[in-house]
Parts: sequence; structure tokens; C-alpha cells
Amino acid sequence: MTPYDKSNEAQPACPPDGNLLIDTLELDEFERGLLTVARHFFTSFETPAMQSWGHAFAVADERWGEALGLAVAYRLQKVIRAVLDARDHSICFHDPMTPASRDFATGDEVNLLFMLHHMRRDETGEARAAVMALCLDMMDPHVIRAGLAFADRFSCGAKVRTHTSSPPDLRVVV
Repeated sequence: MTPYDKSNEAQPACPPDGNLLIDTLELDEFERGLLTVARHFFTSFETPAMQSWGHAFAVADERWGEALGLAVAYRLQKVIRAVLDARDHSICFHDPMTPASRDFATGDEVNLLFMLHHMRRDETGEARAAVMALCLDMMDPHVIRAGLAFADRFSCGAKVRTHTSSPPDLRVVV
């Protein structure tokens, strides 16, 4: 199975040019925001002298604020490191500094985003299919562990606090 295999339900069929329009993917705003950060990390690992990891953290900080953004970038970097190790550092991605690529994603980028999308929603079957597509028919435990750690920290299923009519139970201790 290739990352673009039409039989894999984890992602739509990739067009002949290898690009998918990001707006056609069923991703939430948070997941779309991960793409640019991920591209900077891919660039950093491919060409360490560029130190593109700094751009990744800066983009995350600008997008989500310092507290959340830096945590997102840190956890995403771990996922990307695991993916690159599983794939022998070969992954197809767009240059994050090229404006023409902002609306498109490669099959590998889509598989990464779909893996995180399904893990964040605890959709096990779909997450497995995305891991298989991303890791070229392997269920790499390091990718799974890193992806689940990311999904746990930035879950879509966070419990919503219900409002109670009673005041909070706070006391001053002297």
C-alpha cells in the first residue's frame, strides 16, 4: 500500500500532482495550524543548518500564544522525530516559506495530520490506518506513542466543565 492508496480510508485519494487542497480535508482549525509548524520541523531535520526549528516554535507561539504554542510545538516535534526515524528520514513535504504551497498538502503531510486528527478523537481504526499509511505499512510503536502523547495533551474530547449555581468551595487558611 502506498501513502496515496485509494483503498485506505484514512485519507482521500491523492491527485496526480501529489497535492491535496487543505480546505477539502476534514480537519479542525487547530490541526490545520499544525501543518506550517510541522513543515518547519521537517525542514530543520532535513537541513539542520537552516535552524528552521526556531521558526516552528515562533509560528506556534504566534498562533496559540506562548503557553499553549510552545507545548504544541514541543510535542509535535517529538511526533515528527518518530515519523522520520520510522521512515529513514524520507518524507515528502512542502517548503513552509513558499506561499504557493500554503493551500496544499502532500500525501505524507495529510497522513500525519489525519493520524493526529483521529488520535485526538480516539478513533482507533482510522488512526491505525493513518499510521500504516504514514509509516509505509508499519505500525511503528514510537510513532504511535508520540502521537498518542500529543493527542492526550491536545485532545478533542476534553471534558467540558459544567456550571454550578453554588459558589466555589474556597477557603483562606491562615
